Amino acid sequence: MVTEPHPTLPSAAARADAVAVSVRAEQLLVASLAATTPGEQRQQARLAGVVQDARLRELTFALTDEVLRFTSSRRAAARFRAIGKGL
Repeated sequence: MVTEPHPTLPSAAARADAVAVSVRAEQLLVASLAATTPGEQRQQARLAGVVQDARLRELTFALTDEVLRFTSSRRAAARFRAIGKGL
């Protein structure tokens, strides 16, 4: 009796491909981290601080979403002032 593989489970080949891709991704990450300069590490730390600080994250999203979309410098500046007053 021949049984068909379960339709929701990946094949052995698909699992092997996934493992190979995962191993390669880890190799690339390790190489990338090893090549990171001290300046890049400082920048990453600053960005991590933005992501971890809820108020700073909200401000960053507001600035990118509500200020940078304007093509008019005058309107962007007005929106920037309004956001600043709301802090």
